[in-house]
Amino acid sequence: MKTTILNFRLLMMMLSAVLVISCSAEDGEDGAIGPQGPQGEQGIQGAPGQDGTDGEDGNANIMASDWIASDFPTESSNYGSFSVNDTAITQNALDTWVILAYGKSGTYIVMLPDGIENDTYGFSLQIETIIFEAYTDDGTASVFDRFQEFRYVMIPASMAGKGSPIDFSKMDYYELMDYLGLEY
Repeated sequence: MKTTILNFRLLMMMLSAVLVISCSAEDGEDGAIGPQGPQGEQGIQGAPGQDGTDGEDGNANIMASDWIASDFPTESSNYGSFSVNDTAITQNALDTWVILAYGKSGTYIVMLPDGIENDTYGFSLQIETIIFEAYTDDGTASVFDRFQEFRYVMIPASMAGKGSPIDFSKMDYYELMDYLGLEY
């Protein structure tokens, strides 16, 4: 009797193995596609089934001035300056934003400060004011007419600090404008 039960079990296992081995996925037909499941919930901004609100453009907080005509004194001196008032230059901007200024002569644009021969051009900042400055390195008199126009760009700390901090001062003017998505 033990031999019969043992033989019967052995026979059943062999038949099961043969059935499993002989079947393949290619033997049957594909089943019908089931119905689509319910719509999932939206994230935090929107209620289920509603779209969220659009965010601000990536460069919405960047401020770039128009090109400003040079207003340096026309007589020779060892120092000259002119200022531009701008309410966007707040104490917070002075403390946390990256503020860059440029001088333009024809198609030639350079970041300030910049020096050539005996003249150095730069800028300084106060609340609500940017001051464009030029001076001679040796104190002799000069006419500060190298640049016909000036421009400044203010980049919020949130943009300057995303991921790895970007050193915008290492970019030339055109690279910066392209990176920020601004017109030249």
